[in-house]
Amino acid sequence: MNTIATQGTPQPALTWTHLFASGTPFHCPNGPDWFKQQLGALPASTGRMAHVLWNSAETTLDHIGQGAGVVAINCRRFPSALLKTAGYAYQRHFAAIPNLRNARWFVPLDTPAVSSAALSLYTPTRWRAKLTRGALRIAMHTRLPVWYRDHVWIAQRECPSIEAAINPLFSGQDVRWALSSGAPEGARNRKASALLLSLDGEMLAFVKLARSAIARRILTREAEVLEQLGTVPSIAGSVPQLLFSGEIDDVLALAQKPLKGNPAPLGMTPAHRAFLRSLQTPVTVCAADTSIATNLQSRMRALPTIRPDLVAIYDRVRDELRKFEVPMTIVHGDFAPWNLRADGGRVLAFDWEYGEMHGLPLIDEIHYRLQCGWLLEEWATQQALDCLDALANQRPLGLQPSQVETISTLYLLDTLTRLLAEGYEDDQDVVSWHRRLLDHLMFRASTSHMEVALA
Repeated sequence: MNTIATQGTPQPALTWTHLFASGTPFHCPNGPDWFKQQLGALPASTGRMAHVLWNSAETTLDHIGQGAGVVAINCRRFPSALLKTAGYAYQRHFAAIPNLRNARWFVPLDTPAVSSAALSLYTPTRWRAKLTRGALRIAMHTRLPVWYRDHVWIAQRECPSIEAAINPLFSGQDVRWALSSGAPEGARNRKASALLLSLDGEMLAFVKLARSAIARRILTREAEVLEQLGTVPSIAGSVPQLLFSGEIDDVLALAQKPLKGNPAPLGMTPAHRAFLRSLQTPVTVCAADTSIATNLQSRMRALPTIRPDLVAIYDRVRDELRKFEVPMTIVHGDFAPWNLRADGGRVLAFDWEYGEMHGLPLIDEIHYRLQCGWLLEEWATQQALDCLDALANQRPLGLQPSQVETISTLYLLDTLTRLLAEGYEDDQDVVSWHRRLLDHLMFRASTSHMEVALA
């Protein structure tokens, strides 16, 4: 794993540390070695120490009473009342799902309604995952501790700074935070996130928490895009409302209002197409003059390792883009089932981290088709090529098949440049799959040009 790319992002098992002040030192005398090593790798100051208890909370208040906080993992008899008497007014109890070492979610255990609603942090697309989540929600309402293996108590004297900054947005509400460790471990852009809930399970806000340089960059981009989208009447109601963006302690936080509705259906439905059409503006420009095309060259040059092969392909694609015009189009950048909601026959979209206000049409549709094919249907390269050919032969927007293929090629260049910039390597599946597809497109284009020259 590229530790530089994710520097500052706590390991999944330590996602709860976002509820402590930056640099808080943690003392864990009896935890397992892997856990103590992860705690020891956190940046720490010389401030007051937080005590981490493992399995047993039988520690005298003389020992922990002056600390910055108490963290109790898998402790059956947590001394909640005793700690409140000692001044620890803030107390929260979380279940670590699926387990602490591989935690994806920290689910608050206040009420079944809160616990069940916390799973809205996760939008499954496969039927097995949907059934698993449904069964988990049923188990939550039994109030029996049979649906989780590991749990974490957190006690502090004051409300965490991250909550103190954002909770006032919901005046009069008793807010609970459900935490997510973010993308699976190994993802270079991984960042923690949170779902803010009322005690009756109402979703109040989604909050993203960025510490690494990559996460900060894309979160800053999302805040800018959401702010601009909010001024476009035709789509403002189909995207999240930006509630907060700024630094809290050493974390860049972005809070947005949750979208209504349910998970969107798979497949490119009329509602999907209607949403994508709403992103097209009446302004027509040369395809090469869209910012998604003009910025790509500088992004390639900024890669840690110069890629002359990709630059050469870009030069060829840019020449082709100069030959036709397109409607200037807002691009979502990660238009995929897990980032969409359906409400009243409409498709709504969140996660605008890779959004672009002056992009090319078809980029989002190409991304949607390829992401579903690769991640959900495990497509081979030829299946992906067949999909792109089918799209080109439909002549969307009146474009020639060769022009649609040019846009597909630019999409692959853009995707590879983003992945490489985030620290992914050529031999990783996500890079190699897209690179094979790009190479096949370029080989076919070269063969076609050669045939034309010989004719």
